[in-house]
Amino acid sequence: MSDSSPRRDTWKKFRGNRNAVLGSIIVLFVVLVATLSGVIAPHDYSDTSLWDVWSPPGGEFVLGADELGRDILSRLIVGARVSLTIAGIVLAITMTVGITLGMLAAYHGGWLDTIIMRTVDVIFAFPELIFAILIAAVLGPGTTSVIVALSLVWWPGIARLTDHWPCRYAVNCLSMLPGLRVRQVTSFSGAIFCPTFWRHSLYVPQLASDLSSQPKLR
Repeated sequence: MSDSSPRRDTWKKFRGNRNAVLGSIIVLFVVLVATLSGVIAPHDYSDTSLWDVWSPPGGEFVLGADELGRDILSRLIVGARVSLTIAGIVLAITMTVGITLGMLAAYHGGWLDTIIMRTVDVIFAFPELIFAILIAAVLGPGTTSVIVALSLVWWPGIARLTDHWPCRYAVNCLSMLPGLRVRQVTSFSGAIFCPTFWRHSLYVPQLASDLSSQPKLR
């Protein structure tokens, strides 16, 4: 009897891919630095000193100081924490909203699919970066504005991908599984929140691999 499993095969392929291993090490290093930024930062990122304005790299300031005498290395370390926090929140929002709306459109079809996908088309009509800057400018400066702006311009891609044939393929396959009867559920709200439906849909190789590649592209 074979002891192979999807998880074991995936782990074996991952270990055999040097680029994937190296990339994971780099990501883990950045996450570790961001998590421990308050401990490993050599200086307070907001401390200023007129005596150290534009100090060259070396000595007390490894990467030098900026126009206000602030340590550049400390600001980079702390900035990594802020960037990863924003990226994590935006990713969670876009994946949740995109997958939910995409599955709603794919499963229900009809007028709901039309409304969601036409909304996606409208957002896609604008250049992504320019649209995000416009939204942030309307909302005003701040971290919240950045999160809202990026979430609004990124969820359509996830929704469009989820609405594509992998999700429809998942529903069709699930409907043929004995005892599951996805298409026989009388209430759509009950089906979309069914844990089995979500779990098996997201484990379809085509859908899961495509969705997992989206954060890497961002």
